[in-house]
Amino acid sequence: MGCCNTKPCLTRLNQDLALIDGGFADHLRARCTSAFTSELYCRFMRQVARFVSQHRRCLTSLRRSDVAWVLHGCLPGWKSASRRSRRSGLLQWLKFNGRFSEPARRTRWRHVTDAYVRFLWVDRGLAACTQERSLRVVERYLDWQFRGRLLRWRSVRPNDLRRYAVLRARVLQPKSVNDTLSILRQFFRFLHMRGLCAPSLVYAVPSVADYGRLSRPEVLDAAQWQALLTAFDRRSGQGRRDFAIALCLLELGLRSVEVARLRLDAIDWEHKTLSVPPAKAGRGRLLPLPPAVAVAFRRYLQLRSPTQSEQLFVGQTELIGRPLSAIAIRAVIDRAYRRGGLAGLYGTHRLRHPGCSPPVQPPRRSPICSGTDWLPRPIDTPRRTISVHLPNLGRDDFPSDIDADTRSRLSGRPAAARLCDAFRPAAYGFRALCGSLGCATAAYHGIGDALGLCCSDNQAGYPRR
Repeated sequence: MGCCNTKPCLTRLNQDLALIDGGFADHLRARCTSAFTSELYCRFMRQVARFVSQHRRCLTSLRRSDVAWVLHGCLPGWKSASRRSRRSGLLQWLKFNGRFSEPARRTRWRHVTDAYVRFLWVDRGLAACTQERSLRVVERYLDWQFRGRLLRWRSVRPNDLRRYAVLRARVLQPKSVNDTLSILRQFFRFLHMRGLCAPSLVYAVPSVADYGRLSRPEVLDAAQWQALLTAFDRRSGQGRRDFAIALCLLELGLRSVEVARLRLDAIDWEHKTLSVPPAKAGRGRLLPLPPAVAVAFRRYLQLRSPTQSEQLFVGQTELIGRPLSAIAIRAVIDRAYRRGGLAGLYGTHRLRHPGCSPPVQPPRRSPICSGTDWLPRPIDTPRRTISVHLPNLGRDDFPSDIDADTRSRLSGRPAAARLCDAFRPAAYGFRALCGSLGCATAAYHGIGDALGLCCSDNQAGYPRR
């Protein structure tokens, strides 16, 4: 569509541009948005204003349902991942105008859906995006099942739920279908709790077979591990930064969002620990800092771009000084895959699994380990799961520096208590070991509690004082 040069169109366009540079920019500053992000959002909204002006519309008339149309019209040929930053700016504009949420439809079951959303928010504490997704799934099912009529749950049969699952499987992938059916299952539990339907409907919701996915995640072997680490040019600042990111994923098992949120003050050089910010479930972690990762951090900080940002990883060549996002962290690893000749690999989640590690030689046998169990390795070695067999600790299996009186006193105690008393001075070393190896066995928890360690899966803290 050509440009609209009529006077009303030009007037609306000038008003939109003035609102972008005025009220919208102030709105972003009030939200403590960085100057770079604010300029990016305003620049894109000026492009959107000219686009909607060609269609004889103004920016203030846009709604949430117009987001996809605007993105495809303003950014033709762009990938969805590249559109995300612009989409965020468009959503901020809708929030600024008060049109972020679509007006609720007037339906006969509005009271039920409102009560369900209130249940998700108050009782389950789910995020707003999860509530919206659950509401869309429920309303789609209610439209299909009752077609605008009154809700009569006694008329719903298990065969109806199976037919609905088959219809959704024709347009969605099996995983998406199972997610949809899981939301329906939770909705029927809510209805049963309120006494609106029988519990049989909860168990009547089927599941779709999904055999096309691997049950175990793919991990890197030794050759791929070496090829990935040698793909970084550690002579440049960007190469040192990317190498430190890769070690955070490989050695510490962090998520990409956790790597992106690392701060400069998270590194405790004195105690050799790294404070990981919360990513899921709102809880952070305190991990021991392996020497290899510490050296990579020091070399990267020598060439880190000067910036006022407190984030650890920032842009080095493009967008200098801007903190890296989780998407940028994944892009770093994807580029390393291509440089290392690892075709077909992508993403960072595969690097978090213990199987992704270089080859190691089995150390000497231990009196407290049997079978194929290995001795603890230094903190800079990859994570492994070990199991300690406490019954195998014999009467004379104590460190050589324990005197005879202590041996006789410990001999009559249970194996777990004797092990904890004998190795209590090594509590700090055991804490660092378990954190680096990622132990999650029952023996690990039992010994950790006995030694007074604040431990959980893949997490290690300081001993309680």
